[in-house]
Amino acid sequence: MSRKPAKREHVYALLRLDEFHGADAPVEARVTVKKVLRDKQGIAREVKRLNELYANENCRYWWQETLLHSVETEGS
Repeated sequence: MSRKPAKREHVYALLRLDEFHGADAPVEARVTVKKVLRDKQGIAREVKRLNELYANENCRYWWQETLLHSVETEGS
């Protein structure tokens, strides 16, 4: 029995670093994935908008390219 290879799609994760927690807080408490988009230009605009909107909130946003996996199951 062989499985079909996983389908992969490039997507862009919008991440937020909450600096108000302090450097001694665990990374899990400081970094949040806010959303994932398929549009590279859209994610770049959203990062710019959020960084401007929350400039004084002691947090910052950035994006990172990643892969969205879809595993095909047997019989499909």
